[in-house]
Amino acid sequence: ASMCYPDASIESLRVVADFMNYLFKLDDLTDMLEAEDIDKVCHCVIAALRDPLHYQTDKAVGLLAKSCVQYIIYPSLLDSGVDSIEHCTDFDCITLFTFLSFFGRFTERGRPGPTKRFIDTMISFFRAVRQQALERTHDDIPDLESYVTLRRDTSACRPCFALIEFAGG
Repeated sequence: ASMCYPDASIESLRVVADFMNYLFKLDDLTDMLEAEDIDKVCHCVIAALRDPLHYQTDKAVGLLAKSCVQYIIYPSLLDSGVDSIEHCTDFDCITLFTFLSFFGRFTERGRPGPTKRFIDTMISFFRAVRQQALERTHDDIPDLESYVTLRRDTSACRPCFALIEFAGG
């Protein structure tokens, strides 16, 4: 991260590095899920990005603490209709709060433009990994051009590009 964002302050670099670490977990997660489950993860993460205060509640923190052991032992898949923290499964809560930890620090320092671009690139990421899941489900092998086009978003480089603006102040 420090080589990609050489002008970042230590605080900004921590935000970027935490996102990159989170991204590896998110990538592993989406590789295992069906398209419908990716939609649910997307909904939970994007809703938290758009309204982080709604998701930072004492109740949610309690759910997260309770769910850590359950997640490690019994990784639950996602509930349907995730429209608030009360409807998040244990797995959602871990995904959500890991993301909110990073994004809370991002919004403290970030401006509206980079914040919007970051959210937009995350939406593109989720759309692309959803498409990838559909192809996996149907045993579709895309041609090289289609794969390269989709890979631009499944790689999650675009959110990292949005972080350049954040890290540079």
